[in-house]
Amino acid sequence: MAEPDGFSSAFFQACWNTIAEDVIAAVMDFFRGTTMPKCFTATSIILIPKNDSPQSSSEFTPISLCNVTNKIMSKLHYTKIFQALPDLISPSQSGFVPGRLIADSILLAQEMTQHLDMRPSESHLEIGYV
Repeated sequence: MAEPDGFSSAFFQACWNTIAEDVIAAVMDFFRGTTMPKCFTATSIILIPKNDSPQSSSEFTPISLCNVTNKIMSKLHYTKIFQALPDLISPSQSGFVPGRLIADSILLAQEMTQHLDMRPSESHLEIGYV
């Protein structure tokens, strides 16, 4: 399937010896701070039918087709950021971190909220806690 610019990843692979220098130059420009041309960031949303004769919108799966050059830049950016994530993410953060479950934080937050709602016992009032 062709990307928004009309070139598939198969094209990039088949013609890499011819286009490599230009693609690498574009990627290097991006990482030097040059704004990407709009054609690099163009995306097409395509609806893929889930069955042979879809009758409603719920019978389609939307997918997004991005420019291959944008995918290359995104993958390189992700790789660089992924290496720095341990320095950027708090040890207490659990969501979106491999090996940690956001559900653990949700359960902890629920437990803490329940304790905040409790009224002080009579013994606490006698000691002077409010």
